[in-house]
Amino acid sequence: MKLFLASMLIASAVSHESLRGRSLQAPSDCIVNGAALLEIPGETLDADFVYDCVNRMGETSRLILDDEQKNDLDAQVKRGAVKLGEDQIDLTGAIKSGNTITLPNGKVKVNKSTSEGRKLGTLDKVGLKPILVVRVIDKNGKARTESDDEISSDVFSDAVNLKSQLSACSYGELTVTNDYTQELGFTSTQLEKISENIGAPGVMNATIDLDITENNRYAIHDAVTSKVNSLLGFTLP
Repeated sequence: MKLFLASMLIASAVSHESLRGRSLQAPSDCIVNGAALLEIPGETLDADFVYDCVNRMGETSRLILDDEQKNDLDAQVKRGAVKLGEDQIDLTGAIKSGNTITLPNGKVKVNKSTSEGRKLGTLDKVGLKPILVVRVIDKNGKARTESDDEISSDVFSDAVNLKSQLSACSYGELTVTNDYTQELGFTSTQLEKISENIGAPGVMNATIDLDITENNRYAIHDAVTSKVNSLLGFTLP
């Protein structure tokens, strides 16, 4: 069972990270993933697409690449030589500082995944895929103003919604759903937990013990994932 988790955050956050880091030694790697960023009013982004690094604990950090490394990784992803959410980056000699990892100079070393290896719960390109949207509430009660019902409609049932757009972009090959069933791989216990926590079809709330204006998206992502895992009683992929 794979449950794709879509978090609805209310703002980007300010990072207060130490400039001092620690060197990562072998064996050390992470799954490389990509993140498209959307600028919101009052925010200035240094990039609209970044590469992330997800370690064995599920914690996410931003990969800091020089221009040569980024161009090389872009090219490998474009031609399919590197699969985001599956292949791993060798972090030997990299420097971790807060929620960033800076790779050493030189070519990015990619370790190809195997069918038995770790993979992220990425959204597959075809078939019927369950989606759970999480409305995030920070410790000060800040959250998106839309109700659970409004968010559910925006994603699943409006005339033009995320579900219809994903279907159109995949030429009808990908269908997302909020109808969680055992046929999709859920256990009866998991279904009970999901039912207990959803406020509208396909939407649940998660309150995190962070101020979203004082933490970056990586800290928020990890806090949301941890909270949802706790509420549902099972680990999301």
